[in-house]
Amino acid sequence: MILLRVCSIWLAAVVLLALPGCPPTPTRHWRLLITWPQPKMREARYVGHLSVEAGRVIGFQSRGFDTARGDFLDRARWGWSTIAGPRDLRSVVVEIEGSGKTRLTVDCGGKERTFLPRELDEMARPLGAGPVPPPLLAGNCRVESLAPASIEVRGPSIVQVGQAVDLEVVVRAATRGADPAHGVAFDLQWETTDPKAELPAMVSLTQAHTSAQIIFRTPGLQQVRLRAASGETIEMRDWPVMVRQGNGGEQTSLFWGDLQAHTRFSSDSAGKPEAAYRWAREEAGLDFVAITDHHWS
Repeated sequence: MILLRVCSIWLAAVVLLALPGCPPTPTRHWRLLITWPQPKMREARYVGHLSVEAGRVIGFQSRGFDTARGDFLDRARWGWSTIAGPRDLRSVVVEIEGSGKTRLTVDCGGKERTFLPRELDEMARPLGAGPVPPPLLAGNCRVESLAPASIEVRGPSIVQVGQAVDLEVVVRAATRGADPAHGVAFDLQWETTDPKAELPAMVSLTQAHTSAQIIFRTPGLQQVRLRAASGETIEMRDWPVMVRQGNGGEQTSLFWGDLQAHTRFSSDSAGKPEAAYRWAREEAGLDFVAITDHHWS
């Protein structure tokens, strides 16, 4: 007789026995953003680490780190050490695989907090499961879920009948910065107020940014939205668009932007101006942005 042992399972002919003492089978994935405060007056060092019981870290990345200034990500200990200046943004993205027995402990500046699976599950509730609760706190660190929380469709505001229009679908997490969501995997159905519009019936989302194309056939104010194929309610931002019949000599366009954005040079904000421009262009889909900081000195 040949015996084969695979983790906690012995196979002997057709007999299957589970042995005690082996790790529980992973049934959950949590994708988290851990952010610590930014100093307001002078540089400060922030040190922390995390540990996982009855689970494992399968992803660990830094965000906003500056190695030239001494920022360091310790992958062996799942830790970090950063030297942040006034209103610099620093954070880490963590992906954890675990089960109902998993315990996540976050040490932020010497203050520890252990999170239970139900707390992490509550933060990462699926689309349509109701409002997302506020972030969890571990000392001065903010722990937020990067799970999908809302969807928006965006494109040009004025188009012509018969014009092929490119749309962008953005799936966001319920983080303070409305970050692109991680772990996107679901099917949605297109809906529009134009009964003659040409557009795909379904869209399969596997990442935070997805594109599609639509052709309107009915002039007037139209709207486009997505709904879950299974019928549940999701938080959705519709895309309103004015559809015109021919040019008619009109060259009017509509542009969207932010006329008052702050960065690290203001006492009420953080981040570099370059980051503000990137966010406005790539994430918010704006046509223009004006940085109006209070204290340029």
